[in-house]
Amino acid sequence: MLKLLALLLTLSSAVYAQEQFTTVAGQDYKLHTSSPFTNPKWDPFVKEGFDAFDRQDVQTGLEFLRKSVLLGCTSPLVLMKMGIGFESQGNYPVALQYYQMAFDNFAKWGKETSYYADFPEYYGRALYLSGNVVKAMPFLEEAAKTKPTSPILKLLIQNNLSSEDTVKAENFLEKLEKIQPTDYTAEEFVNFHLQLARLYKKADNKDMATKHYEKILTFDGDNKEARTYINESKRKSMMDEVFKIMDM
Repeated sequence: MLKLLALLLTLSSAVYAQEQFTTVAGQDYKLHTSSPFTNPKWDPFVKEGFDAFDRQDVQTGLEFLRKSVLLGCTSPLVLMKMGIGFESQGNYPVALQYYQMAFDNFAKWGKETSYYADFPEYYGRALYLSGNVVKAMPFLEEAAKTKPTSPILKLLIQNNLSSEDTVKAENFLEKLEKIQPTDYTAEEFVNFHLQLARLYKKADNKDMATKHYEKILTFDGDNKEARTYINESKRKSMMDEVFKIMDM
């Protein structure tokens, strides 16, 4: 849970040059206090909540931010953080409610913050994890256009593999391969290409099946399934050539 919280906060942290605002909490609190949603009645609770999130103390952060909301705070930054907190706890229905409220208030504010820009990723991921896969797909695909992160691309690849949409799965896999290799493991790489190879084999598309089996061998030269398919394809190709010569 704590690793997820840290990842969610890091993904959308803004960048400021001032040294005193080097933490996510500092960055976001500075942005909050420069917004029309700032108020001395609830700002201390907002700051305490943001600081708690920085310490990865989700429950304390949510308690402080909830107090600010009860006092009348409608800051989209606060609402977004609450969505992140509930998502990190696995409470996706509540997270979705806060994400939607945050998005509506960002629109009223009219400021293009990183959280606002990343709304499709947050909302789509929470929808997906809550089991609403169909509704999640358009949001995740939109997120992949503007900010193709490894976690989102993996969800899209697997979903399209499951529905046997090889074109979309291949497109998202190509995007994933352009990201730093540290963002996906060799095992994930092999698994995605293996599923694509099997789908193309099932569709009797030998060229595409061969392409993906060969990709697998670049990461796993001992992969039995890929090695067997490639060898059998070569053997069949050789036999076809022999038969052609014999027919001449």
